[in-house]
Amino acid sequence: MPCRDYFDEDISKTEVRIKHLKSDISKIREKRDSMARLLCEACEIIEKKGLIDKMSSELKHWKWAHDKADRKNK
Repeated sequence: MPCRDYFDEDISKTEVRIKHLKSDISKIREKRDSMARLLCEACEIIEKKGLIDKMSSELKHWKWAHDKADRKNK
């Protein structure tokens, strides 16, 4: 029955797409975590050097939000 063959083929294509999507999501999460660690390290260096007033408002906001999330998770 040809209809059944097409149905099975569609399912396998969908399974492959889901597999690739999960892999892509995993890579994106790894990249996000890596970038967060780099930003944290940069903020620590800036604070130790006493250059907080030179930080951009975006970086200050990111640090504040990140520190808040860290405190919630502890």
